[in-house]
This record gives sequence, C-alpha cells and structure tokens, in this order.
Amino acid sequence: MLNTDLKLSWLDSGLWLDLFRGAGIRSPVRTLPCTPGDMRKWLRKIDVSAAQVCEYTGCRTLNEYQEKNPSTPLFAFLGIILEAKREGMLPELIDTPSVPAQNCVETTNESELVPA
Repeated sequence: MLNTDLKLSWLDSGLWLDLFRGAGIRSPVRTLPCTPGDMRKWLRKIDVSAAQVCEYTGCRTLNEYQEKNPSTPLFAFLGIILEAKREGMLPELIDTPSVPAQNCVETTNESELVPA
C-alpha cells in the first residue's frame, strides 16, 4: 500500500542510485516506508551497524529515527547512510559479539544498539 505521507522527490536520488550500484545492491522501492526491521535488514547489506547510524544521527534507536522522520522512505534513509559512509562520516565502532560497540548500550532488542 502506498504511503502518501512519504516524501518521494529527493535532489540526491541520482547520487544515491549510483551509491546503491557501487555497493552492489538494488535500491529499495522508493515508496517503502522506514521501519526499524527493514532498516536493520538493509543496513546489514551495506555493512553498517545500527550503532553507527545512532551515533551519526544522534538518535538513540532506529525507532526514534523513524519517529523523528516519518516522511522519509527507506530509499532516502539508505541513500543518506551510503553517502555518509562514502564521505567517511560514519563513526568507526569497535565491537565484539560479547561486548556492545563503544558508547552504546543494548536495548531489549538484541540487534539494536543505542548510544549510552
């Protein structure tokens, strides 16, 4: 179902399409809304963690990002993150399976990390 509240026109969409190609993935459908589950799924495809996104955006969780940006489709979210990754703007977080990434704490959802 089409979400008519999503912003569908983005000046950087051409650049983002190139970044998707460069990452070796197809872009998500432009009318697909951002949901934390889809965000995590696609972040794994581009080798970016939820913790990196939280540090970069200043949001404590992916849910918070979605709540603060309800008109942003998944396509734009990923384009912004790929652009930040290309520019070296994503923080390098060191984590191991047993220790959360630096400056992050675990939420009740084990796959989502938030800044401390």
